[in-house]
Amino acid sequence: MNSATFPGIRFKQSVWHLPALLGFIHLLNDLTAGMLIGTAASAATGKDLSMMVLVYNVLAFGSQPLAGLLSDKYQLSRVYVYAGILSAIGGLIVFTFSPWTAIILSGLGSSVFHVGGGSLSITADDHKSGYIGLFSSPGVLGLALGGYISWLGLFPTAELIVLFLLSAALTGVLKNGKIQEPPPKQSFIPDGHDIIMIAVLLAIAFRSAVWNIFQYITAGEIAILIPLALSAASGKLAGGFLADFAGKKIWLYTSLIAAIILLTFHEQSRISLYAGIFFLQASSPAAIRILASGLPGRAGLTASIAFGLAIAVGALPHYLRMTAFIAESAFLIPLFITVSLAAVIWGLHLVERQAGAQT
Repeated sequence: MNSATFPGIRFKQSVWHLPALLGFIHLLNDLTAGMLIGTAASAATGKDLSMMVLVYNVLAFGSQPLAGLLSDKYQLSRVYVYAGILSAIGGLIVFTFSPWTAIILSGLGSSVFHVGGGSLSITADDHKSGYIGLFSSPGVLGLALGGYISWLGLFPTAELIVLFLLSAALTGVLKNGKIQEPPPKQSFIPDGHDIIMIAVLLAIAFRSAVWNIFQYITAGEIAILIPLALSAASGKLAGGFLADFAGKKIWLYTSLIAAIILLTFHEQSRISLYAGIFFLQASSPAAIRILASGLPGRAGLTASIAFGLAIAVGALPHYLRMTAFIAESAFLIPLFITVSLAAVIWGLHLVERQAGAQT
């Protein structure tokens, strides 16, 4: 436990304080992105809006691997967090006279923030998944709230800027967790690490694809979207700590099997839908921890794969115009989650084999 000082205030810092604060900034960041895109949608043509969303996604998710590699090489985690905050503030300020500039700033800022915040939550403790859940869970709720705020016709620029600045100040006084980021390796990642990376990437990507499909199914239904986002956020938050309590392997198998069963009957019951989304997203923190175990010393790369590349791959059905077909199929959604489970089992096996070879 560290001691931290805020102007005039001295307090004992616990390991969870920094991931929790980063989670709050994550909520603000994604809320801002959702609000910017949602507000732009009200004035843009269909073609312009599609291009705007595509550009945002390419910048926010596709550029993360490069940001992750640079973060590991130059220890940029905290720099990225501040850069993400400044970019979000910039997007809020310039939106009224240049929506495109705001979207570009938001996309780039989101990219580096997810890498920086993700890295710091991963290295808060090199065994626990709970801190990863603390950071990642508010994001999905932020996107939903941002879309809802834009739907209401609101644009709280000043309030968000104040919250961003206060969060940046708090980030400056909170220290890293008890385990610091290890020095970056100079060699290329070994083949065994590459295979682990591919396995977990597939697991997260197929889970993300299922989440995207349910967002498509419920598009425009505000009464469902907010509870759905709450289910996803609470799943990620609880899932990290439950994985620490029960063990990553047991929790991953339990949560994904429960998601398969519940989401198979999502049309018959809202409770089944919300519970299924809870368990689907509850697998995320433990999967990211497995990826981090397979890529030691590469917290930035781990974060960029989990929060960027895998999400981009999971969006491919949307860009290939397959979302409606998958949503209307009775077996493809359970199949996607089953593939995610199989990839998790593969990744766990590889990590355990790698650990055994090193002992």
